[in-house]
Amino acid sequence: MRILDCSTVETTIKSLSDLLKTDEKSINSFINSNKYRIINKDKCWRYDNLYIDDVLSHFNLQLQEIYPDKLFMFHLTTGIGDGSFRQNGVLNLESIIKNDILSAFFAEFGIQINYEVNSPPIIKFKGQEFTDDMLFHRFNKDKCINGFLIKEDAENNSNVRHIRECPEFIWDISNLIKMPELVGKWKKSAKPMKLSLLVNFEDVDYFEPLEYVLKAIEYVLFKNTSYWDPDKNFMVFLQGEVCISPENITEIEEGVFLL
Repeated sequence: MRILDCSTVETTIKSLSDLLKTDEKSINSFINSNKYRIINKDKCWRYDNLYIDDVLSHFNLQLQEIYPDKLFMFHLTTGIGDGSFRQNGVLNLESIIKNDILSAFFAEFGIQINYEVNSPPIIKFKGQEFTDDMLFHRFNKDKCINGFLIKEDAENNSNVRHIRECPEFIWDISNLIKMPELVGKWKKSAKPMKLSLLVNFEDVDYFEPLEYVLKAIEYVLFKNTSYWDPDKNFMVFLQGEVCISPENITEIEEGVFLL
């Protein structure tokens, strides 16, 4: 089983040695030979891009030889305890609503969500029905589970700053029905979490699959030259219908370190 695991620099190097059919010493040597690509002059950084063809040529490999079978994805979320994740796994947005995972939370405020595939969700509140194009987009197109390829500093990436306290669709519902206390209640009750998920590479919704190997190499290179920062992390998106079973959640970290 070929697994790309970017939990740490060490696990990344080990994974790369498996994927590139070499040893860890050769990976480190390759990284060191490419340090010249990172230049810091007059407090300005410049990166002379490494390309996947450079990697394949150096290790004498073909494209299809370096695909992982699985990879670790690091998912940022908030939750009212970890019980739901341990029981249900990580569900996409559509499955959360269809399985009434948060129905008790919404019921406290008299909110009901009716949803049918390919139809706008209907939010029922105080005798009124609300629909919204953004919610329709989230439920129909933007419902996938996402996360980061690299664990380190994932919680500090600028793409997730707005969801570290509350899921996006709860913000949307709160704005739609003009009820800010909905978000306030979630923030008060929920805890920030970082989940380590083992996913099938074939379940990743990707355009350039070999970027995953390249980004793993860059992570080690950037760490070795002090060029690394959270916004260089690589986002992973699963196909919309994919959910993660509880046994594929390898770690749940929760606490104030994400705030």
